[in-house]
Amino acid sequence: MNDRDRGKRALGPQWDEVASWLSALPFGLWHTVVLLGAMAGLWRLRWFDDDCSGGPGAGESGGAAPRAANSGVLVTIDGAGGTGKSTAVAETAEYLRGLGVAVHSTRQPSASELGSHIRSATDTYRGMALACLVAGDRHHQQAVEIEPELAAGRVVLCDRYLPSSLTLQVLDGVAPETVWALNTGVRVPEVAVVLRADPDVISERVRARGAHNRFERATDFAARELAVFDSVAEDLRSRGWPVHVIDCTRLSPRETAVAVAELIVPLLGNAPNDPKTEGRHA
Repeated sequence: MNDRDRGKRALGPQWDEVASWLSALPFGLWHTVVLLGAMAGLWRLRWFDDDCSGGPGAGESGGAAPRAANSGVLVTIDGAGGTGKSTAVAETAEYLRGLGVAVHSTRQPSASELGSHIRSATDTYRGMALACLVAGDRHHQQAVEIEPELAAGRVVLCDRYLPSSLTLQVLDGVAPETVWALNTGVRVPEVAVVLRADPDVISERVRARGAHNRFERATDFAARELAVFDSVAEDLRSRGWPVHVIDCTRLSPRETAVAVAELIVPLLGNAPNDPKTEGRHA
């Protein structure tokens, strides 16, 4: 079975869309990253073994692996637009640094050339094309940024991760098993936070700051995203992901940061002061 047949087998009817999209790409640097990064997940998927019956998520993304001694901690923060993810990452990073913890903050799409392009072009790319771009950026960022920071023993706080793809790309018409296929090999975080809030509160926040992308401009986007994120959280738990849902409707940014820190600090060797105590004295 050649690579084209393998890709077609994994993606089924969506293969023609992917093949057409890839064939139209010029051979620029970021396009090469997309091709190598996004398709790497497909080639590593267990479906490609003719004698294996594994399904979506049956590969490395399906469950948590043991954490190496002295390695860092990957913490991901997802949730519907307007729940305060970026603020939560910034506040949690500041809070942990105040406890003497080495922290690296990042986001997805990444701050790379490719990630910046994705952020500016969500109105242009849709469905499978956007899913491939986001997955390629994620694979690349894992290799060049996240894994090195973890190897240095830092806590890596990531604003959006795979749960966002399993929500937004699915709302964009991509099948969940396809999103899993594209993201096979993505590291399972030590802490996966999903923020939620009352949909009316979210909608008001987005109206006040302005929509960041076409997903946030959609009618009833808050209720739709919240419902899918809730479903994704349950599915990830069933796969062994350490998912923690935090309702921040009535929490201040500082209180949300303390709630996230409570999940991180017990995983650190020579843990710093109890974040509950620190929070009370802040």
